[in-house]
Order: sequence, then structure tokens, then C-alpha cells
Amino acid sequence: MKPYFSFFFKELLKRVGRHHLTAFSAQMAYFFVLSIFPFLIFLFAILSRLEVAYDFMSSSTLEFIPQAALEIVQGYIKNNLAANSGSVLSVSILAALWSASKAVGSLQRALNAAFEVRGRKSPVTAIGLSLVFTLGLSLAVVVMLVLPSLSSRVIDALRLYIPIPEAFVTLFMIVRWALVIAVPFLVLSQMYQHLPNLKLRFVEILPGTIFSYFGWIGISFLFSFFIQNFSNISLVYGSLAAVVVLMIWFYFTGMILMLGGEVISITKTYRAGKA
Repeated sequence: MKPYFSFFFKELLKRVGRHHLTAFSAQMAYFFVLSIFPFLIFLFAILSRLEVAYDFMSSSTLEFIPQAALEIVQGYIKNNLAANSGSVLSVSILAALWSASKAVGSLQRALNAAFEVRGRKSPVTAIGLSLVFTLGLSLAVVVMLVLPSLSSRVIDALRLYIPIPEAFVTLFMIVRWALVIAVPFLVLSQMYQHLPNLKLRFVEILPGTIFSYFGWIGISFLFSFFIQNFSNISLVYGSLAAVVVLMIWFYFTGMILMLGGEVISITKTYRAGKA
């Protein structure tokens, strides 16, 4: 049997082209960009009712997002936040769910390719899973962005409507960092376990989940650092630079999620003694 890392890297390089990961990543990036603005309209409109939206836009938790991409999102929200109505919110969340579910559908097809599964789930099941994990990913993003810096402000705002015991507040402030880590990790693990059209044990999906979780955080910070310090992308794309940066960031995000599936598949193949 070949050494694991030698087998892993050789197999990964072959699979990137064979399973069309770059094409699937481009699909995900396209649909994520379509979904982010209606999703943010909905999110910030909710936060504005709790009087924390503008604090959130300047929050240090957003530093991992490339600055050029963050500026276009912040400008868009500032210009549109005050005009939101109930009908706009309904349309925005439906548009966000539709676009994001298409992105999750691309991930689902990529994971089936990673495990070389020929069959497909029924259309109803596939659509249902896409919507469930779209909501799960949305929850994970909100938890990662809101909890670290705005927990106290959100709780103070909620206290205007419902009584919240001080003991609960103290406990929540202690465990919030565990939630920031656990919720996205749980969403990713369940996504890898249930999106592909085959049964996987939890222990089998752990390598890919760990890879995707830390890989996404790492590549986001590196990409943000590169854009802010080394790139003159605005000289090439002009006013479209921020949109291009956002698209590229989502492209790498999709690639990391798909590579996580390949990590699971390659590790599973190696452990089965097929190396």
C-alpha cells in the first residue's frame, strides 16, 4: 500500500480535473453572488429592528472578508436599509433561498462526482436537502458574524420585547465562542454526510469537515490579505473590481467545500485498501 500523503496528493490532483471541480466552483460562486444581496437585505433589516445593523457593518468580525467586497456590500446596505418594507423582505429572502439552494445543488453534484456515485436522489429529496442546507449555511454565517461582537447588543435589544434572566446572559456570553465553532462545524459535517447519494458514517466525514472548516477560514484571511496589500485589481476591472473580488472569494469558498468532499472520498478509498 502506498504512503497516505503520497497517495492523497497524487489522487487529489487527478480528481480536480476529472471531477470538474473548477466548473462546479464557478457555478457556486455565481449563485452565491446572486444570493448574498437579498440575504443581506433580509439580515440587516432584521438587525435594524434590533438597532444593531450599523454596528454590525463596521464589526471587526467582518475583517476576513476582502475589503473591496465588503465595501460594495456595506454601500449597498446603507443605501437600501431604510427603504425596506415587509414585501421587500419577503421577496429578498425568497430570492436568497432560491439562489443559495442552486449553489448547494452544485455542491451536491460535485460531492456525488467526488464519490463517483452514479445514481441521484429523487428531485423532491434533492430540492428539500438543498433548502435545508441553504438555511443551515445561512445560520452558520449569521452565527459566525453576529455572535462574536454583537451578542450583548442583540440581547439588550431583545430585552425590550422579552424578559431574559441575567444568569442566562452570563452563561450565553461564556458559551458563545463554542457556538461560533460548533454550529458551522455541525452544518458542514451534516452536509457532507447527507448531501451525497450514499450513506456515510460520521467518523468518515470528519477529515473533510475539518479540512473545509479551517481551509475556508485560512483561505479567506489569505485572500483578504493579498487583495488589500498586493493586488491592483481595480486598475484592471475599474468600478467592477469589488464585484469581481466577491466572485473570486466565493469561487475559492466553493472550491474548498468541494475539496472537502474529495478529502473524504480519498481517505475512504485509502482505508478500504484500494491505494
